[in-house]
Amino acid sequence: MIRTIAYRLASFDARIGAAITKVIEAMPTIAESPLPFQFMKLVIEPLSTLPKAEAPIILILDALDECGSPEDRRSLLTLLAAESIHLPPFVRVVVTSRTEFDIRRALEDRSHVLIQEMELASEDNSNDILTFLRNRMSEIRSKNTSLSLPHDWPGDAAIYALHKRAAGLFVWASTACRFIDGHDPRCNIDTILRSDVNHKAESALDSLYRTALKSVVADMCDDEYFRADFHSIVGTILVARNPISDQTIDSLLSLDRPSRHSLLKMGCVIHWSYGEPVRILHPSFADFLSNLPRCHSDMWYIDMPLHNRLLAVRCLHYLESMLRRNICDLNLTGAPVDMILPEAIVYACSSWIDHICAITEEVHLVGEILERFLFRHLLHWLEVMGIVKQSRTVIISVRSLLDWLHVCDSILYLSVELIELR
Repeated sequence: MIRTIAYRLASFDARIGAAITKVIEAMPTIAESPLPFQFMKLVIEPLSTLPKAEAPIILILDALDECGSPEDRRSLLTLLAAESIHLPPFVRVVVTSRTEFDIRRALEDRSHVLIQEMELASEDNSNDILTFLRNRMSEIRSKNTSLSLPHDWPGDAAIYALHKRAAGLFVWASTACRFIDGHDPRCNIDTILRSDVNHKAESALDSLYRTALKSVVADMCDDEYFRADFHSIVGTILVARNPISDQTIDSLLSLDRPSRHSLLKMGCVIHWSYGEPVRILHPSFADFLSNLPRCHSDMWYIDMPLHNRLLAVRCLHYLESMLRRNICDLNLTGAPVDMILPEAIVYACSSWIDHICAITEEVHLVGEILERFLFRHLLHWLEVMGIVKQSRTVIISVRSLLDWLHVCDSILYLSVELIELR
């Protein structure tokens, strides 16, 4: 994030770019420095070279809550809370986020931070959603000329009904429009408008997610093969440490059917295109699927600890079949590595320890495969981590694994001995 901000600032103002260039020329390895040092040298000091009377510069950090788990974003939050006060007075930082506990705790007691909660029931918010719905309905009408929709379709009454069901929640309106923009928008909007109105935002969103899922796969709810694929694919998407493509999902899961066969049916709640990272529509959808009382059905419920454990095992199984000594056939000439490792290998090598360390229940189910992997492929894994330039993370990862193994040492004693011996 810091390097991205520096790049954007340099592109925005040549004076800032010149200051950042000097820093990089003086310290070529600054990208490997601690985050506070990077922030000071690449952002604060270059901005401080501008005149104090400079016009306002606004930095926008959108959806901070989507920067990984609370553990993942801890260092970033610490940096923002402690160091942003040193920015020049003409610089403003706008951060948007859901009200996550760790984000509020890090920022709310800082004298230079103003927290402004968005009022769902405010007139401005209500008007914004209504305008959005009008524009999206017009776009949907224009792209479906073959259906000969009336020039004012779907009409003010339907738009106001959608607006009422949104209950002030923009993501509801956005999700509803994606759902309506399907094979037959007329049928889809009727499906949504038949649902009961609920004025509580979370309940309204849950109702929409249930409606969307039921409609998208209406003919498959009783199909045991679809149910199995849905849980495997969506469970993997939700617990993955970072977004992965359908090809990587196929490599790790080894399903009888390609994942895109199921993903194609879930376009209103999942962003996907072939070979690109698969992303859920919004974090609230993950919250919905991982909470049984909210999703109301075992059909949709995703047991996050279970799927994390399954993905940990699948990563190890996949690496057992793929890793080998000198996987890129390197030689001693020092020639550049031309081989590009498959994304699935890179993901599995980068993330298997994270998935293992997140297991808190039934750890004995991973003991045998973990020990076999460490005995056969520990050095092969270290080689790949060097090739993909993640050697710096190895020590931290292995220490985390050791800590986890020590907690589980009554079950996994030999694995602990093996790592410490290596």
